[in-house]
Amino acid sequence: MTNSVDHYDALDEILQYVVDRKGETISYRQIKKDVFPKIGIDTFVALANQILNTDTTPPYIEGRIYNGYGDWPNDGEITATSVTEAFLKQGGFKKYFADQQKKSSDEALAKQLDIQLKQKSLTKLKYDKAAFWIATSTAICGLIFGTITFLEKGKLEKSIEKLEQQVYKQTQEVQTKKTSSQKPDTTINNQ
Repeated sequence: MTNSVDHYDALDEILQYVVDRKGETISYRQIKKDVFPKIGIDTFVALANQILNTDTTPPYIEGRIYNGYGDWPNDGEITATSVTEAFLKQGGFKKYFADQQKKSSDEALAKQLDIQLKQKSLTKLKYDKAAFWIATSTAICGLIFGTITFLEKGKLEKSIEKLEQQVYKQTQEVQTKKTSSQKPDTTINNQ
């Protein structure tokens, strides 16, 4: 690769070279010689292998990798398919990897937003728990004080009733004594 060509442009140049040969199977050695004569063999083989690695790139080309000989650690051959040219017209490797990177950053952003939402939910849950316990404690205290007041009121009513009965009895006794002291002595006058 020259200094002016980046990684994805180099991959697209290799594909364009293969597409221009219209279905011809071309060896790694021939592609390197014609497209990138100035880069090292290892660098070129890594690029060419990436094109054939369908785990990281879509299957738009046919080819095979085999053990090389001489300076070549491994060799291979590539043949363009009907999809290869369409892939290049849609932006090639440059667009494919840019889309992958955007998708990864979108997923990372979504994950980060999800984490922030969960943290806010946990914080809200803490406040909700605190509010629940405050309300429950207040209700229990109200129940206790209400019960005590009710019981005290019952005792008070009984005490008042007792006092009323005592007052009534005393009033009756006073009335009885009063009426008995006001009665004329009929025994004395009759004599």
